[in-house]
Amino acid sequence: MRISFFIVVALLLGMTSCYYSNSMCRSLLKEAKTGVPYDAIIIPGIPYNGEKWNDIMKARVFWAVYLYKKGIAKNVIFSGGAVYTPYIEAVAMGLFAV
Repeated sequence: MRISFFIVVALLLGMTSCYYSNSMCRSLLKEAKTGVPYDAIIIPGIPYNGEKWNDIMKARVFWAVYLYKKGIAKNVIFSGGAVYTPYIEAVAMGLFAV
């Protein structure tokens, strides 16, 4: 019973920590635009099946390219290896970004 309580708490914290309201996202982006550019941003990988890219990968790559083109980030680092497929996530995301 005690372990299930901790699992539920961890899941709730994990889900809420990734949530930002639309206005919060806008204010964070505005702050980033007016500040000194970041040296690099790291984009976490997501498994690629070799056929088509899913919406999460697409959103991460588009957002990284947007931040790079706007001058908010000087470099983009895509991470991820061949975890569940023979395709290397970082390489696939980098190719899509180019």
